[in-house]
Amino acid sequence: MLDTQEVIEYEKNIINFDAIINFFLRRRKIIIFSSAVLFSFFFIKTLNSYINNPIYRGSFSILIEDPIDNRPRLNSFQERLALNQFTYKLPTLIQYLKSEFVLNPVAEEIGISHKSLKSRISISLDGQKPFISKGILKVSLVGKNKIQNLIAMEKLSTRYLQAASNQRKLQLVTGIEFLDSEVPLIEARKSQINKKIKNFRIKNNILEPLQYANNIESKKILIDSNIQKLTSNLRRLNIIKQDISKNQFKVDGFIEALNDLGINIISSEQELIREYIDLKGIMADSKTRYNNDSKIIKNLQKRLDRIDPEIKRIQLESIDLAISSNKAKLNLQNRELEDINQDFKLQPNLLGEYQQLLTDLELAENNLVSLISAKENFRLQLAQKSLPWRIIEKPDVFPFPISPNVKNETLRNILISIFAGTIIAYLREITDKVLHSDDDIKKIIEPKKVPLIGSIPFIQNLGEEFDVENKSRLDVDDFLTSESFRNLSTSIRFLNVTDNNETNKFVITSASQSEGKTTISCLLSKTFADLGKKVLIIDGDMRKPSVNKFFKIDNLIGLSNFITDSELKLKNIVVKTKNPNLDILTAGTLPPDPVFLLSSDKMKSVNQELDDAGYDLVFIDAPPSRALADARLISEFCNLVIFVVGIEKSTKEDIVNTINLFRSSSDNALGIVSNRSKKSEYYYGKYSYNYYNKNLYNYYGNIDQDKKSSDQSKEINNKRIDFTKISKNATKYLNNFKKWLDF
Repeated sequence: MLDTQEVIEYEKNIINFDAIINFFLRRRKIIIFSSAVLFSFFFIKTLNSYINNPIYRGSFSILIEDPIDNRPRLNSFQERLALNQFTYKLPTLIQYLKSEFVLNPVAEEIGISHKSLKSRISISLDGQKPFISKGILKVSLVGKNKIQNLIAMEKLSTRYLQAASNQRKLQLVTGIEFLDSEVPLIEARKSQINKKIKNFRIKNNILEPLQYANNIESKKILIDSNIQKLTSNLRRLNIIKQDISKNQFKVDGFIEALNDLGINIISSEQELIREYIDLKGIMADSKTRYNNDSKIIKNLQKRLDRIDPEIKRIQLESIDLAISSNKAKLNLQNRELEDINQDFKLQPNLLGEYQQLLTDLELAENNLVSLISAKENFRLQLAQKSLPWRIIEKPDVFPFPISPNVKNETLRNILISIFAGTIIAYLREITDKVLHSDDDIKKIIEPKKVPLIGSIPFIQNLGEEFDVENKSRLDVDDFLTSESFRNLSTSIRFLNVTDNNETNKFVITSASQSEGKTTISCLLSKTFADLGKKVLIIDGDMRKPSVNKFFKIDNLIGLSNFITDSELKLKNIVVKTKNPNLDILTAGTLPPDPVFLLSSDKMKSVNQELDDAGYDLVFIDAPPSRALADARLISEFCNLVIFVVGIEKSTKEDIVNTINLFRSSSDNALGIVSNRSKKSEYYYGKYSYNYYNKNLYNYYGNIDQDKKSSDQSKEINNKRIDFTKISKNATKYLNNFKKWLDF
């Protein structure tokens, strides 16, 4: 997992808030100026529209549905069909009200085109959510003239009511005509269906197929019941026959059993059976009074034995006769059932056909009744001339213009202006290749592993006097200079190029002119001299010497003479300064070809003599390296190349090209020094000029405030003088303005 520090670094890489703040601070002038210009333009335009071209809005409301009578106006399908209206469609109604057919009379009357009037009209449902009324339309009309708007709305409201009434009448008349044309067709269809029903009855010899089918169904149910009953009787008869054969059936219940089955026995057989039953009763009674060996008992038993076979025969014959009778009846019922089933199979088709004819007939009759009812209803409505449309809010024009809305327009213009100003500043930012801060430099040099060894803040009115020991003359600029150069000298020592016994030589260059390399060379030399180092500063720029101007000395004999004249000795041509540790070798006579001198063999002997001269440090102020080879030639004899980058002057390409150039020509160490060539209050970084001033003024309380006030007054006066000079030249003023704007 990522620790807290890694998370912070990750978030910084995603959104660099410092870079965003720096962008707004750096480009604030462009943003403010562009936004102010755009806002002024928009505001003047809005104000002009408000005064000269105001837009007024008027409105009126129309009731299009009866709010009390909730009964549907279209009571049947035939009425809806006749009026060609099935559902209420608001978009269609709005398009109709804005159509040329409706608006053209009003447009001609007020003297404008139909399209112009249509573009000024807006129609919507009245009310605000959730209280929007679906039965009220709000019609709005915009225009530049209040009176014309009011007149147009009055005429428009009258035209809408008239158009609605005409459309209503047209619908009713058209509906009646449609219904009149439909009645004969439906009557003809009804007559045709009746004829089909008559032919169906004749063809199938059935007056009422449905009743006939019901009769067949009832008969079929009865036969099914009889078959079930006969089948049950046969089962009982077979059981009784088996019981009789096994002598398990009682004789006294035989007649009742056959009667229950619907079978009658002949009277003679019934008499014999009753006689048998009576003897059985007498026998049972006698056994209660006599012994079994008595004569009476024996006689009775003989009579029973004689009658018993006859009784059994009668029972079996009766049962067989009953079985045969039931079987005959069952066969007859089955045959009848087959005939009925055969006839019943034909009934569904006949019933379906007949039922469809009846349905068609009923539908035709209902349609005819509905058409007649709808026609009478339309005639009643046409006679009543009723229409729910009413003007419930009279046309009225708002007293104040709706456009432009100064408050909303101003807020919108502010946002648009700020956004546009930011876009302009961003475009300037991405097209601006100049470096604006040390962070910009670090982003370029860190991947190339080149250190930023120093950062020099902007110093106002830097002069030749530089004495950090004289506290009575110490001001903030002197202190800033001393501290920044002490830090730079410390960084150079940390590069491990000043701790050996040999003379350390440093070449100081920049990409172009006016980036402060000469000033840095001179002040860095004085800083090391103040630290007790024996220092020699050489003006290696034999094209445009500057070191002698900084120290205000003559440039009679210098480096060019030392290289060309072998008789000259270094100790004879160096210039001594008030500081015993600091010597100066100027550029000397300007040669026609400095590159030739620097690449000559004599230069090697000069380098050796510098090593033997006893100096601890030698600083060589070289020409700009962008288009000249002087600095690269000098770097071959040096330990360290110090490349001065002018903030707000050097470009990213300058740094990359210089690093690649010196690395390809030598293996010497390379360090970057940033120099703020002009006052930059907008820099947000920790090394900004304001940061130094704010902290140092608080720290050093013994600064001479009177001198500070005097310097500020002098600066203000100088600005006034400069402003006077700039005002005399329009072109120069414009250029200075663009420079101030940083555009």
